[in-house]
Amino acid sequence: MTEAEDLIAKLLTAAQNGNADSQYELATRYREGDGVPENLSDSLQWYRKAAESRHPDAMNDLGSMLLDGHGCKADPAEAFKWYELAAKTGHPVACYNLAKRYLHDAIDLPQAFHWFSEAARQNHTEAICELGTMYRFGQGTGRNLIAAADFHLIAAKQGDVVAMGNLSDYLDELQTTALAGNPTASRCLSEIYNLGLGAEKSMPLTWTWTKWAKERCPLSDDADEAAGIEGAYDFYKSCLSADDRKEGERVLKSLIVAAGKSAAPKKPLVKRKRGNK
Repeated sequence: MTEAEDLIAKLLTAAQNGNADSQYELATRYREGDGVPENLSDSLQWYRKAAESRHPDAMNDLGSMLLDGHGCKADPAEAFKWYELAAKTGHPVACYNLAKRYLHDAIDLPQAFHWFSEAARQNHTEAICELGTMYRFGQGTGRNLIAAADFHLIAAKQGDVVAMGNLSDYLDELQTTALAGNPTASRCLSEIYNLGLGAEKSMPLTWTWTKWAKERCPLSDDADEAAGIEGAYDFYKSCLSADDRKEGERVLKSLIVAAGKSAAPKKPLVKRKRGNK
C-alpha cells in the first residue's frame, strides 16, 4: 500500500467511525477526484453525513451540491435549508449563498441585505460588492449612493471586476453628488482615479477631487473620514508634480463652471478678531 493509499484508508476509517472532519475531507476528495476516483454520489453521501453533525463547511457544500444537482437531482428547497443552517453558525460563504437565494429565489430583499451584510462583515468580497449594489438601487434598504460607492470601492480594491464595473456605471452621478458638496463622494472619486478602479487612472483627477473635498466641501461629521481627507490632501500636495496639480485645478474650475449653481460654495474664511495691543 502506498503512502497515499494508506492516508485514504485511514481517512475512510475515521469517516465511517463518525468523525465529521474526516467525512468532510473525504467528501471533498470524492468531489475533486483527489486521491480517489471522482464520484459525486459518494461525495454527496459524505457531505450529508458531516452536515448532519452540523459541520459548517459540509452544510454549505451540501447546499451547493443540492442546488446544482451534483450527484443528485437538483433540490433548491433542501439546498436553502442547509445554507441557512450553515449561515446561522456565521459561515461567511453560507451567508453569501443564503443571501443569493433570498435575492433570486425567495425574493426577500431585506433578508438578502441582512445576510450579505453578515458575509461582508467577514470580508467576503462578493458579498461586499452585492451590498454596494443593494445600496445603489435601494434593495432591502434605503438608496444610498455614497454607501454603494464605499462598498464597491472596498470590493474593487480586492480585485472584484463587477465592483469596478459598478463604479464606472455611476461615475457621473457620483461626480454630481460630490459637486453638490458631499466630501465622501469626493474622496471616493479621488480613490477611483488614484487606483484606476472603474475609471482610467489619473493623477490630475486624483488631485481634482482631493482638493475639492478639502477646500470646497463641508467638514465630514465622521472624524475618521475628515482626517482621511486632510491626510490625503497633504500627501498628494507633497508628492504630485506641479503639472499634475495644475491640470487637476484646471479640470476642477471647468467642472465648477459646468455645474453652475449646483456646485457647493467655497468654505468661508473665519475672520479672527484683533486683540488689544
